[in-house]
Amino acid sequence: MGYTPSIAMGVWGGNNDNSKMARGAGGSSVAGPIWNAVMRQYLTGKPVEVFNGPAIPKLGKPALDGEIGNTQTLTIDRITGLLATDETPVRLREQKTYVTHHSILFYVDRQNITGPVPGVDSTDPQYSNWEAAVQDWVVRQMVELGETFVNEQPPTEFDDVHVARNIPDIRIEQPTDGNLGSRSFTVEARVSAHREISRVEVYVDGFYLGATGKSPYRINVTIPSFILAGERTLRVVAFDDVENEGTATASIQIPSGELGSVQIVDPRPGQIIVAKEPTYTIRVELDNPNLYQKIEYFVGPRTGGGSLVGVTVNPTKFIETQVWTLPGPGEYLISALLTLVETGETISAGNVLLEVEAAPPIAAVEVEI
Repeated sequence: MGYTPSIAMGVWGGNNDNSKMARGAGGSSVAGPIWNAVMRQYLTGKPVEVFNGPAIPKLGKPALDGEIGNTQTLTIDRITGLLATDETPVRLREQKTYVTHHSILFYVDRQNITGPVPGVDSTDPQYSNWEAAVQDWVVRQMVELGETFVNEQPPTEFDDVHVARNIPDIRIEQPTDGNLGSRSFTVEARVSAHREISRVEVYVDGFYLGATGKSPYRINVTIPSFILAGERTLRVVAFDDVENEGTATASIQIPSGELGSVQIVDPRPGQIIVAKEPTYTIRVELDNPNLYQKIEYFVGPRTGGGSLVGVTVNPTKFIETQVWTLPGPGEYLISALLTLVETGETISAGNVLLEVEAAPPIAAVEVEI
């Protein structure tokens, strides 16, 4: 049997008395050649025809649409979980890979195949068993490929809180005179915003000096000795509850300092530490180790409230170190205080604002034995 869109033809070969055919006189040697010759003769000079395939509707269910699920890598706003825009602060953007890998029972109700997707609310008694197996496969894929997936539908809406109208308006009210008489002074700012203000931070030449979350926004700061005298830039930044930030700057003249020069030299401000190792070594540079009784190291969240993580007693080196056990991903503030031998007075080695990121998964390696 064979056919085209215009003709169907069959050829039968056999004895009309029902006697047995000779050996080798089967379909391929009798009926097949006859069918081929007649069909060729009939189709000579006729246009080539094709069959129209069936119209198969897309149901939006990967299991029924012949797919295993989509994979998309998108830039997401960490605060809202929505798609990032040009107005989303860079430090709040992150890459996420979304997959939609589920068992068929996640998408299909066997009593209503084309109906709504039951998802995690499926009541099918076999759903849990099949879904657990698929999710186990997803986890193994992450390990094998060295990638992290988010197994859920990706967002389709855009970040709508980090927009120009929500940026806080900030003005520096103190100091009113840029010529500072002391390295310790008060910074005061006036802030207005559409959303609630979470904190106001103060920097000099990029070095973090302090913050407050209370209005009126006054911060008492002391400029570390390693920031040399001369003209510097004072920067005051206001953050709202979703990290929109407004900035004001002013030029200030810093007087000479009387104390020795000490500084956190590692890590550096703004550094991103990828936690490939469980610890990180903090390094503090001293002008003269003999001047100091001890060094105290503190680490805390960006919003304040640091905890003591180590002490160096009677320092002897020009660069002293402290091993820090890395916490989970996030923004952290590292500081160090040094106590003078002669007076017991403490001086700051500065504050370092940095970010800790989780290390990417390590791809599995097959070892032949």
